[in-house]
Amino acid sequence: MNENNIRNSVMKELGGRPDVLIFRNNVGVGFQGKLVGKFDPESITLRFPRRIAFGLHVGSGDLIGMKQITITPDMIGKKVAAFLSVETKSETAPINYEDQINWAKQLKSFGALAGFARSIEDALEIIA
Repeated sequence: MNENNIRNSVMKELGGRPDVLIFRNNVGVGFQGKLVGKFDPESITLRFPRRIAFGLHVGSGDLIGMKQITITPDMIGKKVAAFLSVETKSETAPINYEDQINWAKQLKSFGALAGFARSIEDALEIIA
């Protein structure tokens, strides 16, 4: 299964749970400005271009959200949200992007739920 199919399957599975809120997190860079001439799908010319970064953070997961958890004992019965980050990978893609590994480690050090998923089962382990 390719990464796009895995990501869509994980998003559908986690998004169907009442205790999870999940969003697609596209990360990248684009440009905005005044279009000069007609739009051409292969190339455009912009006047006064401005660089725009989008997405949460370089290295952040493909899927971002939160999982509702109940904490104990001093807050018995209250619900809180644990930050959630799932980086989906195809069955053969290596997990070696330093930014992604550091992102997951940093989140986990703060008590968030974060990790890499090659399958729905992997994603369910992250939120367990």
